[in-house]
Amino acid sequence: MIYFLKKKLKGAVYFLAGVVMGVVLVFPWMSLQGQSPFNPALRGMVLLRVEDKGQAWYVYPEDGRRYYLGRPIDAWRIMTKLGLGISDADLKKIPLAEGQFDFPPLGRNGRVVKFMKLVPIDISDNDLDRLAQAGIKVVGGYHGLEQGADKTLVWLDRLEQRGMQAIINLANESSWTDPDTIYPEWQSDKVVDFVKKIRHHPAIWGYDISNEAGENLVNGYKYGQRITLSQLRQAASDVRQADPQRPLLLRMHYWDDEDGDFGPDNPFAADLVDVVMLNLYSNYSLDGRKPSLPNMIADSGQKIINKIRQVDPNVKIWLAVAAFAEKPKFLLPAKADLTRDVSAALLLDIDGLGFYGWGSPLYHWYLPRDADYLLSVIDN
Repeated sequence: MIYFLKKKLKGAVYFLAGVVMGVVLVFPWMSLQGQSPFNPALRGMVLLRVEDKGQAWYVYPEDGRRYYLGRPIDAWRIMTKLGLGISDADLKKIPLAEGQFDFPPLGRNGRVVKFMKLVPIDISDNDLDRLAQAGIKVVGGYHGLEQGADKTLVWLDRLEQRGMQAIINLANESSWTDPDTIYPEWQSDKVVDFVKKIRHHPAIWGYDISNEAGENLVNGYKYGQRITLSQLRQAASDVRQADPQRPLLLRMHYWDDEDGDFGPDNPFAADLVDVVMLNLYSNYSLDGRKPSLPNMIADSGQKIINKIRQVDPNVKIWLAVAAFAEKPKFLLPAKADLTRDVSAALLLDIDGLGFYGWGSPLYHWYLPRDADYLLSVIDN
């Protein structure tokens, strides 16, 4: 929650002047000109004593009594017991803000969002602290709705504690694969139900609805099928209806200006998503011995960005560079390789720069174990 502190008075008691869409306004007690905490004007508010161990009470509107909130779990129990709540029908009556999402100043002349991909849901606290120290503000995981809302919310809580946010993965098999068909099928009901259960969490940055048109799904690598543009439109519509406040993102396989424009294997259209994440992995190798396009970012990056913006001039561009290995197709990058890629990327008209990826000590790739020398590049 965001707190706006009007004024600090020594020894004063402050109260919360209400909670509206997750924003809490804090005003000094003294501004009430001597009104008692039992005054009807204070009903429904939370009173904070900033001294004396920071005690807090909730003034219940029905009887005007103060309820001591104590520990966070005590406060949660009291609020859930006494709170009136709101029905879905009444919530829909509240008008939504119009216009574009409020992105911070980004790009070549501003600050670029720094993100890390491949962050597991069971990442250790030490690793999360390490990412926060490196200036990572946004993370993405390979897990999706198959982990369930409860486990996802715990992960989001841990991110929020460190001032980080997550891009929720709705691009893996749990969102797109139907085991009874060779074609990818959007699991609309399951996805919408999942989003509605987690959408209240402030650590959600946005939602990722597709990775390279499903090339990495079982339908893609086994049967050669791709997610279609009409399917992407349906996915975008479903997620926006479930959570209209967050941006949508898709990841795109588009490595050089000869890689083919937008068609069945690379669907894209105006107003489809808010962010396109370009996966430009310069460690890709055709022969398993040397990179095939080591300078792809410098040679083709801006050309690809221009083509995307010809289709949608308003879309934001994030770029992901290679900080991983998966032989024989993806070779282990040297420190000089990642430095080259980052330097080239920061010359482009991008809004975010990320790294694929962190991994886990339980999996075949774990950045701190397998290429710790790359961490200094990420830090800087």
